[in-house]
Amino acid sequence: IMCHRTFLLSQSRLASVSGRHRQLNLLMTTLGQNTRQSYRKVNTNAKRVAETAAEATPEPPTARQLVTHAVKCAIPMIGFGFMDNTIMIHAGHYIDCTLGVKFSLSTLAAAGIGQIFSGIGGVVFG
Repeated sequence: IMCHRTFLLSQSRLASVSGRHRQLNLLMTTLGQNTRQSYRKVNTNAKRVAETAAEATPEPPTARQLVTHAVKCAIPMIGFGFMDNTIMIHAGHYIDCTLGVKFSLSTLAAAGIGQIFSGIGGVVFG
């Protein structure tokens, strides 16, 4: 069944392509001489560009480019780390001294609540 399905699909694609070919040929015969020449010139240039692009392979990045990319990616992470830890320390201490005393929260619970605020602040500001 799979081979038959593949054969039918390939036949329908061929029919579709040949139908497009006929439509293009009909269009080309109705166009004027100048239009046909300019279309052929554009089509030839497009084929040439496509062949050149297919042959070109990208060069691997240099060591300097890799270092530059690493630094650019690391700076936001450093900013996030500073903001996250600073907010966690201050928010945890404040929650421990105020809500922790009022509601008898453990220091670890206050640090957990501080971590929630520091995660939000680190994402927003970092």
